[in-house]
Amino acid sequence: MKKHTLSINERTGKLAEELPSLCRKIAADGAVLLKNDGVLPFAVGENVAVFGRTAFDYVASGTGSGGLVRTTHKTNVIDGLRRSRRVRLN
Repeated sequence: MKKHTLSINERTGKLAEELPSLCRKIAADGAVLLKNDGVLPFAVGENVAVFGRTAFDYVASGTGSGGLVRTTHKTNVIDGLRRSRRVRLN
């Protein structure tokens, strides 16, 4: 795990100007890339099974550290796959 440091101006108590750059570095370091062994994209007509409550309904907003997320629309996984007509859902 990489260690990142950020300086705080002792006089003002404000975060240093390098905060945006540091945030981008931390986000990049925390990103997880999955290996695609030819699974994606799905072949046309392939059978796909989707599990879990969030396949049908998910929360597209929050009031935590991310703040309130406002969306004009949302599409769940099942509806998105149905609209694509590339795959058959089990």
